[in-house]
Amino acid sequence: MVTTITRETSSGTYTHVIDIAGVTGALLWTLLSGTVLFMLAYSTNAWIRRDYDMGDLSSGLWQSCLCADIAGDDAAGWQIAVQTLATIAMVSMFLCGTLVLIYIYIHSFNKNLVLWLILISAVIATCVLLSAIILYGVKTVSDQSYSYVFAVFATLFALIATIFTCLQMRRSGMMGGQQPEKATDAYGVHYN
Repeated sequence: MVTTITRETSSGTYTHVIDIAGVTGALLWTLLSGTVLFMLAYSTNAWIRRDYDMGDLSSGLWQSCLCADIAGDDAAGWQIAVQTLATIAMVSMFLCGTLVLIYIYIHSFNKNLVLWLILISAVIATCVLLSAIILYGVKTVSDQSYSYVFAVFATLFALIATIFTCLQMRRSGMMGGQQPEKATDAYGVHYN
């Protein structure tokens, strides 16, 4: 399904080609994949795993393997910082996903503004999540486990979603890209 929305402003005419099988769909699926991976990383208890003589230790953002809370007085300052950064990243990813759905399905909103908001929230999610995984990695040094790996891949997906947002903005003429003459669907039908 291809939808074309044209908007004339004082700074020019912008044509948004919304194609679920194209860049817009890639943005949606990349962001959805990154959000699911990060939700798993955020909520699971295996950012690190260590083997000790007396047993195994696994620890996540919120609990250790003994299910002891690591918030408040027991948490180190860097752990609280990682928790805060991860929470900001989660909110930014959900906001970005909501904005992508608005961009695709609700055409009464200003598409240029929605794309700018998608870009801002995707950049925030990428930078904050990257900061969280770097801080956690530096402080734990080794023994990272699958939750941490999920967070790393979620960061990559957030970065790719940011790139797809820039491509969509360029495609719509917002970043100096060429305006499409006519959009054509798989059956050769022109939309304008």
